Amino acid sequence: MNNKDTKKEALERALNTIWNKPDGSVMDCDESIKVIRQNLEEIQEVCQEAFEDAILMEVSAEQFIEVLEKLVEGLHNPYKR
Repeated sequence: MNNKDTKKEALERALNTIWNKPDGSVMDCDESIKVIRQNLEEIQEVCQEAFEDAILMEVSAEQFIEVLEKLVEGLHNPYKR
C-alpha cells in the first residue's frame, strides 16, 4: 500500500464516520453531514499542502505533525455553556 492509498483510506474513514449529537443520539440531518464531510475534505487538503511545504523547506515531518496535533488539541467549543 502506498502513501496515497493510506491518505485516501484515512479520508474515507473520516468521511464515513457516524456522527453523534451531544446527547449521544445519531445525527441524521443529511445537509449537516454533507457540510461536515466538505469541511473535513478541505481541512485534509490544507493540512496536506502545508505538510508538503514544510517538508520542502526541510522541516522535520514528525515535528510538523506534532504541531498539527497540538493545534487540534487546542480547539475549543465556543458554544459550550
